[in-house]
Amino acid sequence: MATTYITGTLTNLTEGAIDWLRTFRSLKTTGGNGEEQPEPAQPSARGLLLPADVWLAYGAGAVAGGAAQLLWWPMAVLFPAGIVAVVVCVAAIRRWRG
Repeated sequence: MATTYITGTLTNLTEGAIDWLRTFRSLKTTGGNGEEQPEPAQPSARGLLLPADVWLAYGAGAVAGGAAQLLWWPMAVLFPAGIVAVVVCVAAIRRWRG
């Protein structure tokens, strides 16, 4: 995984969270002439789920890899290799069927 992708994911997560939190601060603004301005589009919290899930997967993978290294070090490489094998098999089956 490229570090620029990881950094970009963290940047997008932070930017989205700040935009989402800012909507609670100011929902309506009034102009200098007393007329109400249209409400700005409110960002959805759903856009935060993918980057947050990616970072959760990074953390879970780090914990699982560290635990495998400490508890089962000679065979620790089998866990990630098994996950990659499952993903490749599922992708091949989906491509073959579809």
